[in-house]
Amino acid sequence: MSPDFADHFEKVLINDLLPGLVPMVRGYLLQIENQPEAERREFLKTMAEDRKNRTAIWESWQGVWKDLTEKKPLPKKPEPVSGSGILKRLTDKVTNKPAKRGEMTIQQWQEKTGTIKKSNAIAAENWGKITQESDLYQTPEDQDRKFLMDLFARSPGDLESQITALHQIATQGGTSKAFDSYTSGRNVDLAMLAACYRYPGVFLKISAQAKPAQEVNADMDKDVDADNGENKPQDAVEKPRSFLKNALRGIKSDARKSLYPLVSRFVYDNAE
Repeated sequence: MSPDFADHFEKVLINDLLPGLVPMVRGYLLQIENQPEAERREFLKTMAEDRKNRTAIWESWQGVWKDLTEKKPLPKKPEPVSGSGILKRLTDKVTNKPAKRGEMTIQQWQEKTGTIKKSNAIAAENWGKITQESDLYQTPEDQDRKFLMDLFARSPGDLESQITALHQIATQGGTSKAFDSYTSGRNVDLAMLAACYRYPGVFLKISAQAKPAQEVNADMDKDVDADNGENKPQDAVEKPRSFLKNALRGIKSDARKSLYPLVSRFVYDNAE
C-alpha cells in the first residue's frame, strides 16, 4: 500500500474504529496496565503470540469493523392486523403485543429501525473517511473492505516471510509445481503483490534464463490457458512467460480474480 494511505488509514483506525474495540478487550488492557511500564510492550507481544488470545481479539475486531464500517439492512415492517371492529381497535391500542408470534410490534420496529439508521450513518461516515479521495494514493473501493479489515491480523514478519519464500521460488527454478505446493492453504495475494513491486524484473518480466512454458510445467498432464480456459497439448510451442504469468497460468480468469484480487487488479495485465 501507499505509505501516504497507510498514514491516513492509521489515523482513522486510531480515532474512529479502535475505540470501539476497547470495551471488548478491556480484560487484556487491564493486564497490560498492571505490568511495569518498561515491560508492557514485551508483555503485549507475549500475549499476542498466544493463539487463544489472538483468536479472541481477532473475532472482536471483525465485529467492530463490520459494526463501524458496514451498513446493516433495516428490519421488515410488521404487517398490520387484519380485520375490523372492536377487536381491531383494541389490537391497535396494544402496541406492546405483536400481531403474529415472532414478529415485532410497530413500536419495537420503529425503535430498532431508528437504532440501525443511526448505526448506518456512523458506518457511512467512517467508510467515507477511509475512502476519502486524495492525489497521493489510489482510493480504496468497496471490494477492498475485507482486505483492509484483514490487515489487523497480518504480521509484518509473516508477510516478509511470504515475500522471501516467493522470491526464492521465482529465482530457483520458478516452477508451477513449487509455487502451488507453497501457496496451498495460504493467502499470498498481498505478499505476491508486494513481491511484484519489489522485484518487478523477477516477477513481471521474462528472464533471460526462462524456459518455454511447456518445459517448466513438464510435470503437469496438460496446460490450461487461464484467460480462456482452453486445454492445450503439452507439446504446444509457446513463448516463455514471466514468473507471475507462469505461476498463475493454471487458474482460470474468474478464479484468479477471486483468489488473487490485488494481483489481478494491479499487476497481472502488466506482466509479460
